[in-house]
Order: sequence, then C-alpha cells, then structure tokens
Amino acid sequence: MNFFSKSAAAEAEPPETDQDRLAHAEAEVIFAEGAWDSAVENLRAYNHAHRQMPFSYRTGDVTRIVTMVNDAERRRFERDVRVALDRRNKALSERAHLMMRLGLIR
Repeated sequence: MNFFSKSAAAEAEPPETDQDRLAHAEAEVIFAEGAWDSAVENLRAYNHAHRQMPFSYRTGDVTRIVTMVNDAERRRFERDVRVALDRRNKALSERAHLMMRLGLIR
C-alpha cells in the first residue's frame, strides 16, 4: 500500500442507506425545531420588552394604523425567525421525502 491508495477501512465502509439519511434528517428536524422555537421566543421577549403604542394618520378618506416603526433590532429578530423557519421547513420536507421513499408514509 502506498501513500495515495485508500486504506482498507475506508474501502470497507458501506454506502449510506436511506435509513441512515432518515436518522440524520430526524436529528436535523429536532435541531431546527429548537432553533425556530428559540428565535420565536427571542422575538416575543423583545416585543414584550419594547412595546410601542400604535398610531394612526388620516389621508383623505383612508385612516392608516401603524403599529411598528423602523427598528433594526426587531428586524434582526424577525430575520432570525424567517431563517429558522426556512431551515425547519426544509428539514421537514427532506424527512417526509425519505419517509415516503421508505414506505413509512404515503
């Protein structure tokens, strides 16, 4: 065996099965759910601590009610929620796809 050849252990590894991918997808779903819960809780806590009174203004016959002003910190929390939700949805979709492939669901 020379330096460039693969070791016997690397050659003996079986390819990843759908069951292995499903186990990995389950772990990803659990992690993504936790990240999403945490992001939503952070946004809720921020909104609770930084309450703003809604205000309204009238233009012609239309009255507009504005509840939140341009707040960079709130936007950051909202972005974190969107990113975590996107990751959670992708993980759930991948898990469902693998479960359908394995015949666990229709």
